[in-house]
Amino acid sequence: MSVMLITGMHRSGTTHLGKLISASNPKHKSVHEPLNMKLGIRDVDIWYPSSTDLSFRGLNIESFVTSIIKLDVKPKYWPRLPSESFARTIGRRIFGGEFIRSLRKAKSSIDSSFIIKDPFCIKLVDEFSSHNVKCLLIYKNPLSNLVSIKRQNWAVNESEFSEDFLNHKNKYSDKLAKYFDEEEINSLCLWAYLHNELPQDPSIILIDHVDYCRGPVEIVKHLWSQGFIEDIDAAIQYVKSTMLVERTNRSDGLHDFVRNSSELSESWREQFTSAQIDCVEDLFFETLSGLESRKVKI
Repeated sequence: MSVMLITGMHRSGTTHLGKLISASNPKHKSVHEPLNMKLGIRDVDIWYPSSTDLSFRGLNIESFVTSIIKLDVKPKYWPRLPSESFARTIGRRIFGGEFIRSLRKAKSSIDSSFIIKDPFCIKLVDEFSSHNVKCLLIYKNPLSNLVSIKRQNWAVNESEFSEDFLNHKNKYSDKLAKYFDEEEINSLCLWAYLHNELPQDPSIILIDHVDYCRGPVEIVKHLWSQGFIEDIDAAIQYVKSTMLVERTNRSDGLHDFVRNSSELSESWREQFTSAQIDCVEDLFFETLSGLESRKVKI
Protein backbone atom coordinates (compact mmCIF):
# COMPACT_ATOMS: atom_id res chain seq x y z
CA MET A 1 0.00 0.00 0.00
CA SER A 2 1.24 3.48 -0.92
CA VAL A 3 -0.21 6.59 0.75
CA MET A 4 0.55 10.20 -0.18
CA LEU A 5 -0.36 13.36 1.71
CA ILE A 6 -0.85 16.72 -0.04
CA THR A 7 -1.05 19.53 2.49
CA GLY A 8 -0.45 23.23 3.11
CA MET A 9 -2.54 26.09 4.50
CA HIS A 10 -5.92 26.34 2.76
CA ARG A 11 -5.87 28.55 -0.36
CA SER A 12 -2.21 27.68 -1.02
CA GLY A 13 -2.74 25.45 -4.04
CA THR A 14 -3.37 22.09 -2.37
CA THR A 15 -6.46 21.35 -4.48
CA HIS A 16 -4.74 21.93 -7.81
CA LEU A 17 -1.66 20.02 -6.67
CA GLY A 18 -3.87 17.18 -5.43
CA LYS A 19 -5.64 17.03 -8.80
CA LEU A 20 -2.26 16.92 -10.54
CA ILE A 21 -1.11 13.99 -8.40
CA SER A 22 -4.45 12.21 -8.96
CA ALA A 23 -4.28 12.75 -12.72
CA SER A 24 -0.82 11.18 -12.83
CA ASN A 25 -1.73 8.27 -10.54
CA PRO A 26 -5.09 7.18 -12.00
CA LYS A 27 -5.34 4.01 -9.89
CA HIS A 28 -5.02 5.99 -6.64
CA LYS A 29 -8.24 7.23 -5.07
CA SER A 30 -8.21 10.59 -3.30
CA VAL A 31 -9.49 11.09 0.26
CA HIS A 32 -10.73 14.64 0.77
CA GLU A 33 -9.97 16.51 4.03
CA PRO A 34 -10.38 13.92 6.79
CA LEU A 35 -9.31 16.55 9.35
CA ASN A 36 -11.91 19.07 8.26
CA MET A 37 -13.41 20.24 11.55
CA LYS A 38 -16.93 20.56 10.16
CA LEU A 39 -17.18 17.66 7.71
CA GLY A 40 -14.33 15.25 8.49
CA ILE A 41 -13.79 12.57 11.12
CA ARG A 42 -15.49 12.70 14.51
CA ASP A 43 -12.33 12.99 16.62
CA VAL A 44 -11.40 16.43 15.24
CA ASP A 45 -12.99 19.46 16.90
CA ILE A 46 -10.61 22.28 15.91
CA TRP A 47 -9.05 23.50 12.67
CA TYR A 48 -5.43 22.44 12.03
CA PRO A 49 -4.87 20.18 15.05
CA SER A 50 -1.31 19.44 16.15
CA SER A 51 -0.08 16.36 17.98
CA THR A 52 -0.17 18.41 21.19
CA ASP A 53 -3.81 19.35 20.57
CA LEU A 54 -4.79 15.73 19.96
CA SER A 55 -2.91 14.48 23.03
CA PHE A 56 -4.61 17.13 25.15
CA ARG A 57 -7.94 15.70 23.97
CA GLY A 58 -6.93 12.22 25.11
CA LEU A 59 -6.10 10.88 21.65
CA ASN A 60 -3.05 8.73 20.99
CA ILE A 61 -1.30 10.33 18.03
CA GLU A 62 0.13 7.00 16.85
CA SER A 63 -3.30 5.37 16.77
CA PHE A 64 -4.90 8.49 15.31
CA VAL A 65 -2.58 8.67 12.28
CA THR A 66 -2.69 4.89 11.80
CA SER A 67 -6.49 4.92 11.73
CA ILE A 68 -6.48 7.51 8.93
CA ILE A 69 -3.90 5.60 6.90
CA LYS A 70 -5.98 2.44 7.27
CA LEU A 71 -9.19 4.40 6.51
CA ASP A 72 -10.58 3.09 9.78
CA VAL A 73 -12.33 6.32 10.77
CA LYS A 74 -15.84 7.46 11.62
CA PRO A 75 -17.18 10.52 9.76
CA LYS A 76 -19.13 13.25 11.47
CA TYR A 77 -22.88 13.39 11.04
CA TRP A 78 -23.81 16.69 9.52
CA PRO A 79 -26.16 18.80 11.65
CA ARG A 80 -29.36 20.08 10.17
CA LEU A 81 -28.90 23.60 8.87
CA PRO A 82 -31.61 26.18 9.72
CA SER A 83 -32.19 27.00 6.05
CA GLU A 84 -32.76 23.47 4.76
CA SER A 85 -35.61 21.01 4.80
CA PHE A 86 -35.63 17.80 6.83
CA ALA A 87 -35.53 15.78 3.58
CA ARG A 88 -32.35 17.58 2.47
CA THR A 89 -30.69 16.88 5.82
CA ILE A 90 -31.50 13.18 5.49
CA GLY A 91 -30.16 13.21 1.92
CA ARG A 92 -26.86 14.73 3.02
CA ARG A 93 -26.50 12.17 5.78
CA ILE A 94 -27.19 9.27 3.41
CA PHE A 95 -24.99 10.36 0.51
CA GLY A 96 -22.48 12.38 2.49
CA GLY A 97 -20.25 15.27 1.58
CA GLU A 98 -17.00 15.16 -0.35
CA PHE A 99 -15.05 13.50 2.48
CA ILE A 100 -17.60 10.73 3.02
CA ARG A 101 -17.96 10.05 -0.71
CA SER A 102 -14.18 9.98 -1.20
CA LEU A 103 -13.78 7.69 1.81
CA ARG A 104 -16.30 5.22 0.38
CA LYS A 105 -14.53 5.18 -3.00
CA ALA A 106 -11.11 4.65 -1.42
CA LYS A 107 -12.39 1.80 0.75
CA SER A 108 -14.05 0.07 -2.19
CA SER A 109 -11.04 0.41 -4.51
CA ILE A 110 -9.15 -2.73 -5.54
CA ASP A 111 -5.93 -0.72 -5.39
CA SER A 112 -5.14 -0.10 -1.71
CA SER A 113 -3.02 2.97 -2.50
CA PHE A 114 -4.58 6.41 -2.12
CA ILE A 115 -3.93 10.14 -1.80
CA ILE A 116 -4.95 12.29 1.17
CA LYS A 117 -5.63 15.88 0.13
CA ASP A 118 -6.00 17.90 3.31
CA PRO A 119 -4.73 21.40 4.23
CA PHE A 120 -5.69 20.72 7.84
CA CYS A 121 -2.97 18.04 8.20
CA ILE A 122 -0.15 20.57 7.94
CA LYS A 123 0.66 20.50 11.68
CA LEU A 124 0.84 16.68 11.57
CA VAL A 125 3.00 16.28 8.47
CA ASP A 126 5.96 14.84 10.40
CA GLU A 127 3.69 12.32 12.13
CA PHE A 128 2.33 11.13 8.78
CA SER A 129 5.83 10.96 7.32
CA SER A 130 6.98 8.79 10.22
CA HIS A 131 4.31 6.27 9.11
CA ASN A 132 5.90 5.99 5.64
CA VAL A 133 3.43 8.39 4.05
CA LYS A 134 4.98 10.36 1.18
CA CYS A 135 4.32 13.99 2.13
CA LEU A 136 4.12 17.07 -0.08
CA LEU A 137 3.62 20.56 1.38
CA ILE A 138 2.91 23.65 -0.70
CA TYR A 139 3.05 27.18 0.70
CA LYS A 140 2.35 30.76 -0.38
CA ASN A 141 3.62 34.15 0.69
CA PRO A 142 1.36 35.18 3.60
CA LEU A 143 -0.05 38.17 1.71
CA SER A 144 -0.74 36.09 -1.38
CA ASN A 145 -2.55 33.65 0.86
CA LEU A 146 -4.48 36.50 2.47
CA VAL A 147 -5.80 37.65 -0.92
CA SER A 148 -7.11 34.17 -1.64
CA ILE A 149 -8.70 33.83 1.80
CA LYS A 150 -10.48 37.18 1.45
CA ARG A 151 -11.79 36.08 -1.95
CA GLN A 152 -13.17 32.95 -0.29
CA ASN A 153 -14.57 34.99 2.62
CA TRP A 154 -13.14 32.48 5.12
CA ALA A 155 -13.21 34.13 8.56
CA VAL A 156 -11.03 32.94 11.43
CA ASN A 157 -13.15 32.14 14.50
CA GLU A 158 -10.69 32.07 17.40
CA SER A 159 -12.78 29.56 19.37
CA GLU A 160 -12.20 26.97 16.62
CA PHE A 161 -8.41 27.00 16.88
CA SER A 162 -5.82 25.86 19.39
CA GLU A 163 -4.36 27.91 22.20
CA ASP A 164 -1.04 27.99 20.34
CA PHE A 165 -2.65 29.95 17.53
CA LEU A 166 -3.89 32.55 20.00
CA ASN A 167 -0.36 32.86 21.38
CA HIS A 168 0.90 33.58 17.87
CA LYS A 169 -1.77 36.20 17.37
CA ASN A 170 -0.74 37.91 20.61
CA LYS A 171 2.87 37.88 19.43
CA TYR A 172 2.23 39.65 16.12
CA SER A 173 -1.11 41.46 16.26
CA ASP A 174 0.11 44.80 17.68
CA LYS A 175 2.69 45.25 14.92
CA LEU A 176 0.21 44.24 12.21
CA ALA A 177 -2.58 46.48 13.54
CA LYS A 178 -0.99 49.60 12.01
CA TYR A 179 -1.60 48.27 8.49
CA PHE A 180 -4.33 45.60 8.63
CA ASP A 181 -7.83 45.11 10.00
CA GLU A 182 -8.80 42.43 12.52
CA GLU A 183 -9.80 39.74 10.01
CA GLU A 184 -6.62 40.30 8.01
CA ILE A 185 -4.54 40.06 11.19
CA ASN A 186 -6.22 36.76 12.09
CA SER A 187 -5.38 35.27 8.69
CA LEU A 188 -1.78 36.49 8.73
CA CYS A 189 -1.24 35.19 12.27
CA LEU A 190 -2.74 31.85 11.26
CA TRP A 191 -0.23 31.67 8.40
CA ALA A 192 2.59 32.37 10.88
CA TYR A 193 1.31 29.71 13.28
CA LEU A 194 1.00 27.04 10.59
CA HIS A 195 4.47 27.68 9.15
CA ASN A 196 6.44 28.51 12.29
CA GLU A 197 7.91 25.01 12.58
CA LEU A 198 9.46 23.50 9.47
CA PRO A 199 8.98 19.78 8.86
CA GLN A 200 11.82 17.84 10.49
CA ASP A 201 11.84 14.90 8.08
CA PRO A 202 14.02 15.84 5.07
CA SER A 203 12.00 13.48 2.85
CA ILE A 204 8.99 15.83 3.10
CA ILE A 205 8.83 17.89 -0.11
CA LEU A 206 8.20 21.66 0.19
CA ILE A 207 7.01 23.59 -2.86
CA ASP A 208 6.82 27.37 -3.19
CA HIS A 209 3.53 28.29 -4.87
CA VAL A 210 5.31 30.90 -7.01
CA ASP A 211 7.74 28.25 -8.30
CA TYR A 212 4.80 25.93 -9.00
CA CYS A 213 3.12 28.68 -11.02
CA ARG A 214 6.22 29.79 -12.93
CA GLY A 215 7.78 26.40 -13.54
CA PRO A 216 5.08 23.71 -13.28
CA VAL A 217 6.81 21.34 -15.70
CA GLU A 218 10.04 21.50 -13.69
CA ILE A 219 8.08 20.82 -10.49
CA VAL A 220 6.37 17.86 -12.19
CA LYS A 221 9.72 16.40 -13.20
CA HIS A 222 11.01 16.71 -9.65
CA LEU A 223 7.91 15.06 -8.18
CA TRP A 224 8.26 12.26 -10.72
CA SER A 225 11.89 11.72 -9.64
CA GLN A 226 10.69 11.49 -6.01
CA GLY A 227 8.00 8.91 -6.72
CA PHE A 228 4.94 11.15 -6.37
CA ILE A 229 4.04 10.86 -10.03
CA GLU A 230 3.55 7.65 -11.99
CA ASP A 231 2.48 8.91 -15.42
CA ILE A 232 4.68 11.95 -16.13
CA ASP A 233 3.10 12.55 -19.54
CA ALA A 234 -0.36 12.82 -17.98
CA ALA A 235 1.01 15.19 -15.33
CA ILE A 236 2.67 17.47 -17.88
CA GLN A 237 -0.49 17.49 -19.98
CA TYR A 238 -2.51 18.47 -16.89
CA VAL A 239 -0.33 21.49 -16.06
CA LYS A 240 -0.21 22.55 -19.71
CA SER A 241 -4.00 22.50 -19.98
CA THR A 242 -4.62 24.29 -16.67
CA MET A 243 -1.60 26.52 -15.99
CA LEU A 244 0.15 27.25 -19.29
CA VAL A 245 -2.79 28.97 -20.99
CA GLU A 246 -3.43 32.51 -22.21
CA ARG A 247 -6.26 33.55 -19.87
CA THR A 248 -5.07 35.95 -17.15
CA ASN A 249 -8.41 37.11 -15.72
CA ARG A 250 -9.74 35.28 -12.67
CA SER A 251 -13.17 33.73 -12.36
CA ASP A 252 -15.40 34.29 -9.35
CA GLY A 253 -15.40 30.60 -8.41
CA LEU A 254 -13.83 29.13 -5.31
CA HIS A 255 -11.23 27.34 -7.45
CA ASP A 256 -9.98 28.68 -10.76
CA PHE A 257 -7.91 25.94 -12.36
CA VAL A 258 -7.50 27.19 -15.92
CA ARG A 259 -5.41 30.37 -16.17
CA ASN A 260 -1.94 31.66 -16.93
CA SER A 261 -0.46 30.89 -13.53
CA SER A 262 2.92 32.51 -14.23
CA GLU A 263 1.36 35.86 -15.09
CA LEU A 264 -0.82 35.80 -11.96
CA SER A 265 1.67 34.39 -9.44
CA GLU A 266 2.72 37.80 -8.09
CA SER A 267 -0.47 39.75 -8.84
CA TRP A 268 -1.26 39.92 -5.12
CA ARG A 269 1.37 42.66 -4.76
CA GLU A 270 -0.93 45.09 -6.55
CA GLN A 271 -3.41 44.90 -3.66
CA PHE A 272 -1.04 46.06 -0.91
CA THR A 273 1.06 49.11 -0.21
CA SER A 274 4.83 48.86 0.03
CA ALA A 275 4.51 49.56 3.77
CA GLN A 276 2.16 46.59 4.21
CA ILE A 277 4.46 44.28 2.26
CA ASP A 278 7.54 45.45 4.20
CA CYS A 279 5.72 44.96 7.51
CA VAL A 280 4.78 41.34 6.78
CA GLU A 281 8.08 40.36 5.20
CA ASP A 282 10.04 41.89 8.11
CA LEU A 283 7.79 40.35 10.75
CA PHE A 284 7.85 36.87 9.21
CA PHE A 285 11.39 37.06 7.84
CA GLU A 286 12.70 34.08 9.80
CA THR A 287 9.82 31.82 8.76
CA LEU A 288 9.99 32.89 5.11
CA SER A 289 13.77 32.35 5.06
CA GLY A 290 13.36 28.89 6.56
CA LEU A 291 10.80 27.91 3.93
CA GLU A 292 13.06 29.28 1.20
CA SER A 293 15.95 27.15 2.41
CA ARG A 294 13.89 23.95 2.48
CA LYS A 295 11.89 24.28 -0.73
CA VAL A 296 12.45 22.41 -3.98
CA LYS A 297 14.94 24.36 -6.10
CA ILE A 298 14.08 24.72 -9.79
